[in-house]
Amino acid sequence: MALHSTRLVQSMSVSKPQSMTENRSSAGALLCVLAAALFGALTAVAGGVVAALILLVLGACGLTLANYRVGLWFLLFLLPISATAIFPHELLGITGANPFNALLALTLLSFFVERVRHHKPAWILPLPRASWAFFVPVVIAGLVGMTHYGDIPGFVFARNLVSFASPTGYLRDVLIKPLIVVLLALLLGTAVRDGMKLQTVVVGLCLSIWLIAAWVFYFVLSSGVSLGQLASSTNREFLSGAGMHANDLGTLAASVLILMIFAIAGKDNSAWMRWLFVVTAGVAGALLVMSFSRGAFLGFAVALTVFFIVQRRLKTVIAGLFVLLLMLPLLPAELYERLLTGVGTGGSQVLHSQQDPLTAGRVAGVWIPLLAEVQSHPYFGNGLLAVAWSVPLRSGAMGLATLNPHNLYLKLLLEVGVIGFVLVALFFVHLWRRFRATAKNPAVPAQDAWLFAGASAVLLGYATSGLSGGDYLPDPSNFLLWIIWGLMLAMPAVEQPRATRLAH
Repeated sequence: MALHSTRLVQSMSVSKPQSMTENRSSAGALLCVLAAALFGALTAVAGGVVAALILLVLGACGLTLANYRVGLWFLLFLLPISATAIFPHELLGITGANPFNALLALTLLSFFVERVRHHKPAWILPLPRASWAFFVPVVIAGLVGMTHYGDIPGFVFARNLVSFASPTGYLRDVLIKPLIVVLLALLLGTAVRDGMKLQTVVVGLCLSIWLIAAWVFYFVLSSGVSLGQLASSTNREFLSGAGMHANDLGTLAASVLILMIFAIAGKDNSAWMRWLFVVTAGVAGALLVMSFSRGAFLGFAVALTVFFIVQRRLKTVIAGLFVLLLMLPLLPAELYERLLTGVGTGGSQVLHSQQDPLTAGRVAGVWIPLLAEVQSHPYFGNGLLAVAWSVPLRSGAMGLATLNPHNLYLKLLLEVGVIGFVLVALFFVHLWRRFRATAKNPAVPAQDAWLFAGASAVLLGYATSGLSGGDYLPDPSNFLLWIIWGLMLAMPAVEQPRATRLAH
């Protein structure tokens, strides 16, 4: 453990004098010895898993004092698991006072101290001008929604559909919390610009998926639920007990799997990195299958098609198709049953029955009732989480009592209106173009270019799976796109004609 901590600090640091490196190594070793003793006490008090998480955060806090990049790495590592039920979400009954936020605050403090000590500008990467098309309508929608807090019906709180209990709590949960991912992405981009290796960030992303997969696998195995029960349309909320809905988990797994496919096909990666990519692809694939999310599989299919299109090496395409054909017979029969659920049902059933198996009752139970709400606030929407105070939900016109419209594009229209919809869509189109341009930029190292090529495919896949769910704000299902966005800002600028630069 001491060796791992020492290597992590060294890989994240820019060049330092040898004496400083040796001092940090000694301090890291001493910290790990003390942490081992603390682990025994925490295990006795809180149990092994929770104790391990607390120990991990405490150790990260100690290392962060020496190097803010270590804090960033651990924040990235903990980001997916922090959204689950196993991670402490409050301390001493104070919402928001949790280990993740404590580590974030310490990382920011360490960052600013280092900038002042080395006489560097004490700010992170600035937001590109194109990103204001996203953030302006989102922030306005958050402020508009805050005024509707009193319109939320009581059963929303009684059923614990939300975790806030005040207007400020609403703003914290629906606006501030997603923007923390943006802040983390910009900090990571700043660290990479200042010398942190991009491969170090990639390792953190891979290990974060291992961590959340280990928790989900443990949750499923300990529950004794069968694959048939997991695949059942009536049991789609089961994985929510682990902290993430099955569709969100599937979308995240599909995104990771696509990135790993691009990584394996990438150039100039070391042998151990390739093994890391292969193992992570296997973990993500198992997680995707376990989610039984049709939307995630659709998004994966679209992104995989993009991979085959952009690959210009015939050998890579043939090898990929061979592996795909080899894997199809090994998939469980329950997966094919889930994918074919509702196929062949009539159009009248889809439009008028809340029991429609093809869309799980979303057309009649959610989409059609909420379309009237869009017509009531067409231009600017009705605020973030607008379903919570919508007329269909309050009147019982919605067949499914949910705050999730189960459609990314309907959610956009409800919350930011047509004008916001256009602005946000333009931002993501711009993001897709920037991913592709960065991947093709000769100034970007070949061992890093695959990350941005993969992100462009993931974005198209996510846009497709958005037909049945997802979010345009940063959340556990799409945080990879935002992290890669921050990393992209640290890459060498893409040379463009002057007219094109002015347009962006």
